[in-house]
Amino acid sequence: MEKRLLAAAPAKTVALMVTEADVKSDNLPSQLSAFTRSAEFKADLTMSQSAWAYTNDDLARRVLLLQYKAEKDGNSALAMRKLGALAATQLQAKKVNDVELIASTSLDKDLMGVFHNSFALSNYEYTEKTAPEKSEEEVTDERLNKWRKTIDSFEVSHESLDKEGEEFKFQAACVRATEFARNLANVRGSEADPTFVEEYITDLLDAHSLDENDSCITDV
Repeated sequence: MEKRLLAAAPAKTVALMVTEADVKSDNLPSQLSAFTRSAEFKADLTMSQSAWAYTNDDLARRVLLLQYKAEKDGNSALAMRKLGALAATQLQAKKVNDVELIASTSLDKDLMGVFHNSFALSNYEYTEKTAPEKSEEEVTDERLNKWRKTIDSFEVSHESLDKEGEEFKFQAACVRATEFARNLANVRGSEADPTFVEEYITDLLDAHSLDENDSCITDV
């Protein structure tokens, strides 16, 4: 994790996903030692599952620590889904735009797809508002100009993760399908008439080069 934190682009906000065992054994990046050597910081992290810290190097970058908490019934997918939603909420609150979420090797790589799915869907926002005019006053923090809650770019990484693997690709496809359905459901009824819906679906099929021979096609 330490090497991956160092390698992250300075413009990115980094979130580190760790386990309770990582915290107890001090298996955390040395750049965060000013915080992680504190017993109270560790206790707060364990209780809240999230805490912000800053590296003790020259960059002094902002880092979000996320602690995975197992469910009592052993449902690891549910626990990871909750962590993904929590991560999105915490990062949106900071109004950041570019995020790298780095997972500890202590976490199951096969759950990264579930985390990606939960994070992406928690990051969803539908709006028809236009961007407000920028103030003429000089702004030193670009986050103050952000008017939507969504994080524009994010990446989930794990040393053993294969993003071309079936599980991760399936979870990513579920995200796209859910966002497609949400976008359609959010269109005003006065606009989303049968013709609109037909064109909406047809555009999707055209984008994926599907034709009448594909099994997913039904009459509209």
